[in-house]
Amino acid sequence: MRKNIVFLLLLAWPLAGLLPAHGQPLENQRFEEVLRAAKAQGKPILLEFYTTWCPPCREMERSVLPDAGVQKALSSFVFARYDNDSEPGWSLNRRFNIRNFPTFIYLDVFGREKDRRLGSYDSTAEMIAALGTALQSAPSSAQESSDPKVLLKELRRASERGEEKAVISLLEKIKILDPKNEKDALAPALYSYAELLRGQRRFSEAAKLQMDLSERFPGSSSAESSAYMVEYTLRLAALDKAAAFYRKQIAAHPKRALDYAYFAEMCATHRFRLAEGFSMIRKALEIEPKSAEHYATLARLYYRKDDLASTVEAMKKAVELDPKEKTYSERLVRYQAELSAVEAQPK
Repeated sequence: MRKNIVFLLLLAWPLAGLLPAHGQPLENQRFEEVLRAAKAQGKPILLEFYTTWCPPCREMERSVLPDAGVQKALSSFVFARYDNDSEPGWSLNRRFNIRNFPTFIYLDVFGREKDRRLGSYDSTAEMIAALGTALQSAPSSAQESSDPKVLLKELRRASERGEEKAVISLLEKIKILDPKNEKDALAPALYSYAELLRGQRRFSEAAKLQMDLSERFPGSSSAESSAYMVEYTLRLAALDKAAAFYRKQIAAHPKRALDYAYFAEMCATHRFRLAEGFSMIRKALEIEPKSAEHYATLARLYYRKDDLASTVEAMKKAVELDPKEKTYSERLVRYQAELSAVEAQPK
């Protein structure tokens, strides 16, 4: 009997660090470990994807998540939070097709997606109600509906999950039921498909669809949003091509620090793939550990992530390595002033 108890304790021991306190989240845990915790507790899963530079994310963390009622509702879930700018958040971003921050994804105990919420919950009451609804059975499919607005709602869900075949199938039905967008279903459906393509990094296809939508239904709100997004989508397409070029250069010259540094600088300048930018500049620093320029780029990446303390430390290192470079000293003074202002704010 004693041996059996010891054996069971040994089996449970690996999960001990994965069982959060009442309503408290698991932070940046491997997804496999989250699944293990869900199965051990018999609870559904709630994932939150956020960034440190996202104002709605910070507001939720400050005023919604700590609420006692929200904490109680969250205790019915295995709640896991992921910073999109670090691992494993970046990898899971691609797995779950995350395009907005924050995004909340509801999964069953086996990790199958049931629903998702794009954007923050504006109040504690709204989040508590949403958590209660999520514990109920998953919404039924609307694939057989003849109402284009119902089909649009289902299409948006499929788009958010990255299910392109379902999106295309629903889009074809909406085209038949609302060919002129008189029910305001076809234009938003096309916009959602463009968002799906953008999330899959198929930027050229997304931009073409956005331009076609703007020309075809110029008076719709979806057309206005598409027109606004075209420039941004084309810019992402160009950045994606540049990233592919740098990866090719790095593969051909793995010991050349310059290519890693250029890639990282691009990420910092455009707030593009920050997690990859950090990886690249750290590789450059492994090759050239005394490069002030690399530390200046590292500081810019931290600044883009709103990590002012790390920004200042990286910039100090750049100044230390190249004290004659005036721009480094000027940047350090500015970063230190910003950090002091933040630290002076009431908690």
